[in-house]
Parts: sequence; structure tokens; C-alpha cells
Amino acid sequence: MDSRREFGPVVASEQLTIQSHAGLRQQVTIKVGLPYHDGDTTWRCPCELEGFEPSYPDMCGRGSLQALCLAVTLIRRRLEDLISDGWKVFGSSGEEESALSLRPRFGGVGVSDTTS
Repeated sequence: MDSRREFGPVVASEQLTIQSHAGLRQQVTIKVGLPYHDGDTTWRCPCELEGFEPSYPDMCGRGSLQALCLAVTLIRRRLEDLISDGWKVFGSSGEEESALSLRPRFGGVGVSDTTS
């Protein structure tokens, strides 16, 4: 059971700007937290797009590495979903991101198709 009440220590973060279909821009912060032990074999890792959506449930894994990778994958996939829905995502230096350009930013974590 996820019993976390606060986000806890942040191990990685980055500022992005997202732009809706209507052209409205807002700054968001990608946040990935420190994985924590929650039970005998369960680890959890918090992640969020702060300033855009409410916090996601903590990603659950059989170890800290799996939980961390799942958290990073969730954030990358959520941004890819926004792009595929017509939103625009801009990196911290103002460059527009595509679904493919997000992959190296996230180190390819969670990408199963390496040919595209």
C-alpha cells in the first residue's frame, strides 16, 4: 500500500514548457523522487509533472532500480502522449521536443523499439 504523504527528496528534475492546442503555455517541472522501500520486496518511486497534473501514484517495482525506471518511463510516455495529442513541449533552452527527441533526454529508459 502506498503510504507516502509527501513527495520526499527529489533525485532528478527539469523545467519544461508545454503549450496547449489553444496556444496557452505553462511551465512544468519534471520531478522524480528517491525510491523508497515499502514492504518485504516492494519499492516505490514518486514522479510528477509539477504544475500540470496532480501527482501520479508512486511507481511500484520489485527493487529500487525497477521502481525508478518505471517512474522515468511514466513521465516520458506522458509527454509523448501530449505531443501525439497535438500539444507542444519545449525544453529548457526553448527548443521544441518531438516524441523521438524525448528518448535521448530520458536515456532510452522504457523504450522497447530502438529502430524508430
